[in-house]
Amino acid sequence: MKLTLLVLAITMNICYAQKTIKTKMKDAEATVFINKDYKSRPYKKIIVYTGVNDAKDNEKILAELYGIAPMVNSVDLFPPVKTYTEDDVKKIYAENGIDGILKIDLKGNETVGLGRIMRMDITLTDAVLNVNGAVFNCKGSVGAFNSNTNENKIIVKIIKLLSEELRRLTI
Repeated sequence: MKLTLLVLAITMNICYAQKTIKTKMKDAEATVFINKDYKSRPYKKIIVYTGVNDAKDNEKILAELYGIAPMVNSVDLFPPVKTYTEDDVKKIYAENGIDGILKIDLKGNETVGLGRIMRMDITLTDAVLNVNGAVFNCKGSVGAFNSNTNENKIIVKIIKLLSEELRRLTI
């Protein structure tokens, strides 16, 4: 088991460059793993899966991403009224000129003292080549209350934090 983990760690180090992004915001930080084989390029249109159910917070996240590349909210193309096959997804991507995917994957919370730390991964994928360009491991202090509003505010802060790095990956 230890050998397997060591090999996995060495493999990740060879495939990805790691960089910690610090911020002036005391309650959010991220570590980015950039695929060494990934070549940044301009995207025509990126679909964003926010993982956020609140429409206003969803719009705030998309607003923070404005200017990186044309963005479309995943709910606009994939309303949650049915299940989509892989072929459906590919067809909808092609019909709408989607060549990039930005996915926010909430990993849950952990209690630290009187507060909570929320963890999430944000992945930028080239939809044409089906290659992950970067994975951002993020965390933010949510506070002591069990509130989705606080979590959504942290997501917006983390997107602000990462917007410049995302810009560099999509030029």
